[in-house]
Amino acid sequence: MVNLSARHFLDKSRYHLIKNVTLPTEDGTTQIDHILISEFGVFVVETKNMKGWTFGSATQGLGYVRYLKSKRDFVLSPKQVAEAREKVASGRLKASLATDQAHARHVRRLVAERYGTLPRHSSKWLLKIVIYPIMLLGVAAIMMNAVSDFVTESVAIGMRHMSGQRIERPQQPVLRQPEIQTQLKAASENAGTKMKSDKGIQRFYQSPSELFLARQECNSLIAAVIGNQDARLLRDRDKACARYQVLKEEVH
Repeated sequence: MVNLSARHFLDKSRYHLIKNVTLPTEDGTTQIDHILISEFGVFVVETKNMKGWTFGSATQGLGYVRYLKSKRDFVLSPKQVAEAREKVASGRLKASLATDQAHARHVRRLVAERYGTLPRHSSKWLLKIVIYPIMLLGVAAIMMNAVSDFVTESVAIGMRHMSGQRIERPQQPVLRQPEIQTQLKAASENAGTKMKSDKGIQRFYQSPSELFLARQECNSLIAAVIGNQDARLLRDRDKACARYQVLKEEVH
């Protein structure tokens, strides 16, 4: 908020913002959050993120911007402004993680000397090294489980869809011997023709009908014994097929 407010509500040609400045001191380092250099003076802005009771006047949000703009007396010349910017740039330590960590250790030593407590090493980076991989593995495991469940459900839905579209062929009924004889008798009666007095003519019309019925009986019994090796059914098949062969030879 401090950086954005300075960039959007302060004239960049008159206010020069320098952030996160770490300067060397006799016993260590000191760190400044924001420095604004202008003809109206050098302003140091310290940013804190704290909770609880605080005492003092507000500089929250745009309050510090209003405070800076309230200073209208020229105290530095343009040349002095340029020299101040150069001194800060040349005197500051390089902005890096190592610089920040060294300054943090220096502050912990000062706190220990002042309050008589041992400095505690920051465990933030250790926590990141340990916790982040565990979190990534957890997220990866959740994603893999979700993908596996999705694939399994998709396959199940596809199988149900295919089984719903499958057309089952009706099974051919297996005819028993009494049923075959009944059908043969009915077929013989339906296919019967008027007999003529001449035996030769009667033989001519009867033989093809008997041959047809004999072939049907033989084929039916052949189909019936498929998957059913009943001895009686096998004998009936052999008798019917033998009779068919005899009638076939007589016709021809």
